[in-house]
Amino acid sequence: MRYAAFLIPLAALAITGCQPASPPPKNDSIAVPAPAPGPKVDLSGHVGKYPFDRVDGLKFTEVSAVRAAILGAVRDPEVRKWLTWGDAGPSTPIRLRDGMLISWGCEAHNCGPHNWTLLIRPDGSGAQICYYDSEAGDPRWFAEGEPLAKKEPCPSGDAA
Repeated sequence: MRYAAFLIPLAALAITGCQPASPPPKNDSIAVPAPAPGPKVDLSGHVGKYPFDRVDGLKFTEVSAVRAAILGAVRDPEVRKWLTWGDAGPSTPIRLRDGMLISWGCEAHNCGPHNWTLLIRPDGSGAQICYYDSEAGDPRWFAEGEPLAKKEPCPSGDAA
């Protein structure tokens, strides 16, 4: 009987399986469901307003679709900082031109040498960023996290 105390737990392990838990096999072909579509975005309420004006309680760069578009279009943290800091300096009213909203801003007391433009469709897609810093040379254009091969100046909302 003294072996019974030893055999009972051993039998329990045999019944439940004494294999250690192993992670599931790695299978890169497992389908991952697509994210659910988000709410419909309509940024057209910002047309004619300054980027720092509030529409439905939010500045233009506080709208999640705009912020996501900026973060998706450009990876450079310095450029992101200037674009997301909505009232860093002077700006023009947001305009609609060729199906794109144009939001332009610049550094206070340094507009000519340091300015930027966000172009985005009213549905929040197709964002392009133009960033100009005269110390760096030509304007730099970005879309989808990559630089674009454009050399034209950053458009201003006033030019609409």
